Amino acid sequence: MAAGFDLQEAIERDPYPEVEYPSRRAYLFARAG
Repeated sequence: MAAGFDLQEAIERDPYPEVEYPSRRAYLFARAG
């Protein structure tokens, strides 16, 4: 991963209908290294 980070985990999910804006979500967990 760029900028000196090591990717630990990547999670993608769809939005909750009628609660969130209708776009995909991504959560990236990285550690400096």
